[in-house]
Amino acid sequence: MKIFVTGETGQVVKALIKLADKDTLDVYTAGRPWLDLAKLTDDDKCEHLQKMIEDIGPDVVINAAAYTNVDKAQEEPDEAAAVNETGAGAVAMAAHKFGLPVVQISTDYVFSGDKQAEIFDPNNPDYEDYDEEDLEDARANLSDGSYVETDPIGPKSIYGQTKLDGEKLVAYSNPKHVILRTSWVFSETGNNFLKTMLRVGAQRDELRVVSDQLGAPTHADDIAATIVEVSKKLIAEPDNNDLYGVFHMTSAGHTSWHGFAEAIFEASEVADGPKPNVLPISTEEYPLPAPRPSNSRLDCSKLEKVYGIQMPSWKNRIMKTVVKVLGQTGEAGAS
Repeated sequence: MKIFVTGETGQVVKALIKLADKDTLDVYTAGRPWLDLAKLTDDDKCEHLQKMIEDIGPDVVINAAAYTNVDKAQEEPDEAAAVNETGAGAVAMAAHKFGLPVVQISTDYVFSGDKQAEIFDPNNPDYEDYDEEDLEDARANLSDGSYVETDPIGPKSIYGQTKLDGEKLVAYSNPKHVILRTSWVFSETGNNFLKTMLRVGAQRDELRVVSDQLGAPTHADDIAATIVEVSKKLIAEPDNNDLYGVFHMTSAGHTSWHGFAEAIFEASEVADGPKPNVLPISTEEYPLPAPRPSNSRLDCSKLEKVYGIQMPSWKNRIMKTVVKVLGQTGEAGAS
């Protein structure tokens, strides 16, 4: 299988490169300056992208490049839109030109984060004629507050809006599209929350971390593995329309940023790294330029039903990733 991936420095792209195998998987990447999604409004640049795809001859095109600075996007909406919307659409259109499916990586930030869990009320008049078995079924079918793919969208930030607009343009530009929404990506590479916590934690005895935003930390390696499995199925069953559309793709379980930080430093302590005291605070106590959704939990049952993919717990990758990052910084054994 041969895949073409936009971007070269992102966490997911680097994770895909690690999976490359000459016998089973070829991964071709293209990033700046050779391919800049922000400049794909230029016809010549689009033709350049199409020529790259034609020369490589991939089975699937993956758009993993994005403008991901959530706060800076509030100040640079046009720049964010050029990459996340127009650029994404151009990639999808280029793939369509050659009859190829496109996999678009998107985000939990397309939702407002206001969805609440449904509370079971046995006195609800709708249950008047229900027997015990019916009541148990009704209880089991109540939402826990996790977002499903068909829930109303409503991004609160410029970043979330540009990613949503990108989803729409990708879907319009290529009927053979798979949009994978994920959240809280971390790994030993790039810029992410885990690496920030270890860096700052080595400098301070106490940290204040938001505890009223919920989501699923998701390792880039697990995202990459899922992309490969999705791509294999797209190649094997190109006419299976169930494979196309929007899917949620996060690690199993959820936590808060505070809970994530605690798990990071628990692993760090075992690895002789920093172990500051982590205090929970509210979103209001840590204002940022771009609003964040308070509920970023995504229901991934559709991905499991259609593709047979169930991602592991978010906790599974913490220890190994912390050890790798501490090894890079020389913090292990220094405390």
